[in-house]
Amino acid sequence: MFTSMKFAFFIPLSALVLFSACTKEIGPAIDFSKVQANDTFYMGPVENAQLKNVLIEEFTGVKCPNCPDGHDIVATIQNANPNRVIAIGYYPFNQAQTQPLAGLTKQDFRITDATDLSTFLGGVQFLPIAAVDRKMFGGAILNARTLWSNNVQTQLAMATPINMQLSVVYDDVTREAVIKTSLKYTSALSNKHNISIAIYENNIVDAQEYPSYIDSNYNFKHVLRDMITPIGGASVLDTLTTKAAGLVFEKTILYTLPTNWNPANCKIVAFVHDAAATKEVYQVIEKSVK
Repeated sequence: MFTSMKFAFFIPLSALVLFSACTKEIGPAIDFSKVQANDTFYMGPVENAQLKNVLIEEFTGVKCPNCPDGHDIVATIQNANPNRVIAIGYYPFNQAQTQPLAGLTKQDFRITDATDLSTFLGGVQFLPIAAVDRKMFGGAILNARTLWSNNVQTQLAMATPINMQLSVVYDDVTREAVIKTSLKYTSALSNKHNISIAIYENNIVDAQEYPSYIDSNYNFKHVLRDMITPIGGASVLDTLTTKAAGLVFEKTILYTLPTNWNPANCKIVAFVHDAAATKEVYQVIEKSVK
């Protein structure tokens, strides 16, 4: 089993009461001799709203015969909606079907973050199961695979009050990635909300169980490697009762990738979501590490 490595520290915002309509507040610059991050915010022009992207968070397992079908459904949804649907695969510890296949599994995908997320999103009753934008459908955030496509179409039609931009600059020598996420408010928003940043890896060849056989050379996609922020996300300007249209919030993180991950196959996912009444995702974006 691999161990994920978290090296992200968040520097608190300061002088919020001094925030003005024309002056940018600059946090400390990134120092590559240390691991640190900064938050900044300022007012800018009000942008037209982006099309809303949709996040699928799929709980899945290698000893789950029905899970390849779940992966195929996700791929079909993504192919039908190019660049609009982002998926992450979660392998928690608290499910028998996520355990390694004895004598066949080369890499254990299970991590504590996925286990914690299974509780945070309401509990996993079976596999595969997924959240679509963390929205409640039929009384639950997590739904069976037969519902994913319809749920995604519902969310694709929604408007978003927040535009997102994401950039990643990666250093092959140090394996450090500078991750910069920008939130740009296109309309006023008073709900408390958080930003979550994750990293997943594609093209991992390993063993996967099917209903009648085991594929020893299955190509795994969207495997969660780490939630870089806390499980529930990092708060966004909680001291401001309302985030006005035109407000821009930027978070920059310096993150080091472990040596057993292939950075060419890794992607950073950033999403902003409600932190008050619901957990619903307002917008999501992803970027390749290199």
